[in-house]
Amino acid sequence: MAYGAPDYSNVKGDEGIFVITDLGELAAMLGCPSVFHRSGNIVYLDRFEHGHAAWQKTTSGTGAGVATVTTYPFTGAFSCELTGGSDGLKYAGISRYLGVLPSQQLGLEIAVMFRSEFDNFIMWLQYENEAATHQAFIKLSDADDSIYVYRNNNDYAKFGVLPPSILYYGLYHRMKLIADFDGSAYFRFLYDDQNFDLSDYVIGSTSNSGIPGLKITLGLYSRAGENDKAQVGVSILTQREPVP
Repeated sequence: MAYGAPDYSNVKGDEGIFVITDLGELAAMLGCPSVFHRSGNIVYLDRFEHGHAAWQKTTSGTGAGVATVTTYPFTGAFSCELTGGSDGLKYAGISRYLGVLPSQQLGLEIAVMFRSEFDNFIMWLQYENEAATHQAFIKLSDADDSIYVYRNNNDYAKFGVLPPSILYYGLYHRMKLIADFDGSAYFRFLYDDQNFDLSDYVIGSTSNSGIPGLKITLGLYSRAGENDKAQVGVSILTQREPVP
């Protein structure tokens, strides 16, 4: 808007135009829920204020389930609770399909709270085109206090250690995975105040077996005989992440 002119007016002399050069800073000042890491352009954001109907649910095992709950929300009034089964695959997860998007420099950011011990938790970006299925995959293992990155053929590489605070009830942890499917490259993974360089790892690829597009999956694997729980407070997908 022109400075020095009435609101919504362009018929009067002005003193110049003010340009907003940092929309990320503006968003943070206005209360953006993504103040954890303000890089990239937000493609979608879900705080589960309208439930989890937009997500596909997958469960396995006795007592496994996915629910919208009001206990300890991250922001607003709701979060999505994952309860792993006590037997079978011991799994509860949610997936979201976002169609065909530009596949370079993508970021997946979440806030998650663990309400008990657990086997492992996954955050998974899968991109399919006509040629191949590409999978960027992070696994948090409470069983051995480790963080793993998926490479290919069910091969995982350990790159970090989970802190004791992972099981503090009521404490949400912020995580962000940044990867480039065009170049089949990981870039980095952020966990609370830690920043892990993943540029030495290559994204795993297989032949395409599904519909082209981007799929996001968040899932919890429970311990045998237990119905472990985790709550996802927010999920954010970004594009055009700055990379080295």
